[in-house]
Amino acid sequence: MPEFEFRQTAQQHTAAMKMTRPLDGIGPAMGEAFPKIYHAVISSGVEPAGMPLARYFDFGEETTTFECAIPVPEPFMAVGEVGPSEIGGGEAAFAIHVGPYHTIGQTWAALNAWVTEQGRSPAGPFWEVYVDDPQETSEDELKTELYIPLA
Repeated sequence: MPEFEFRQTAQQHTAAMKMTRPLDGIGPAMGEAFPKIYHAVISSGVEPAGMPLARYFDFGEETTTFECAIPVPEPFMAVGEVGPSEIGGGEAAFAIHVGPYHTIGQTWAALNAWVTEQGRSPAGPFWEVYVDDPQETSEDELKTELYIPLA
């Protein structure tokens, strides 16, 4: 079981693509979006300022609205379908999920339960940072940081 903690998060500018997809379409959508975002960032002469991430605005039974993003050092000027966004800037519940992406829901559920047990409430879209490159790290060793902003 992962360890949970509260963390202060700094506000971070991102270059992002927002979309709504069926739950089974999240992975393929990310596979298409991240190269587009990376290309938009690099072609703008900007260096990425961190690892790729996804922020979830709603998570329904059949679809979810989310954005794929890459941190950048300053507000991003839109390039095609890639636009500016931001994450962080306050206290968040934090955990690290280790393992395949298809098991991440278990860690999210445990982190959400822990937040409730602590008498706290979520305060906006949650996000995950993909620490490891799945092309270079075995599925069982993938690390993903999970953040729930708090009220």
